[in-house]
Amino acid sequence: MFEAVKTIEQVTSMLKELFGENETGSIMGVLTPTKAIDRCALVRYMVHLDDGNKAQYDVAAIIGHNGADPSELLRYSAT
Repeated sequence: MFEAVKTIEQVTSMLKELFGENETGSIMGVLTPTKAIDRCALVRYMVHLDDGNKAQYDVAAIIGHNGADPSELLRYSAT
């Protein structure tokens, strides 16, 4: 999460600093970043909250960056 608009290039640069860069210039262990439209839905997706057939993960295991608090983002989730 950011207080101001960031370009995909700025986000990519930040992630490369956090995780490193491989020989092809990609972020180590991270897919190409994309903009999240619904932060709550993203957290629900990451922990498989809406798919009982998949492994269920603990929201507390998600590491938030730049002030993102996954537990707080889920607070307003109805289901």
